[in-house]
Amino acid sequence: MAFQVNNFLSFSEEIPVAQILHFKFEKLCAEPINISMQIAQFLKTPMTDACLDFIKNNIDTSKIGQFNENDSCKINEVTEYLAPEIRKLLYI
Repeated sequence: MAFQVNNFLSFSEEIPVAQILHFKFEKLCAEPINISMQIAQFLKTPMTDACLDFIKNNIDTSKIGQFNENDSCKINEVTEYLAPEIRKLLYI
C-alpha cells in the first residue's frame, strides 16, 4: 500500500491541482450521496437518477466503523507501518 500512496503523491505533484479531487474514504462511506455528487461535478458528468437510487438503496453507511471490530494490535501494526504515508494524507 505504501508503494501506491507514494506513487500517487509523486504523480499528484506533476499535474495541475485542478485535476485532483481529494476526499477521504471514510467521508465517502459516511456521505455517499454528497461525495458522489462532488465526484460527478468534478468530472463534469451528470449524476443520474439511477446512480442516486443505487447509492440510496445499496450503500450501508452504518458499516463505516466496522474495521474497529478487528484486533486492535493488527490495526496498530498497519498504522505504524504506514505512518509516513498516512501522515502525508492527513490521516494522523
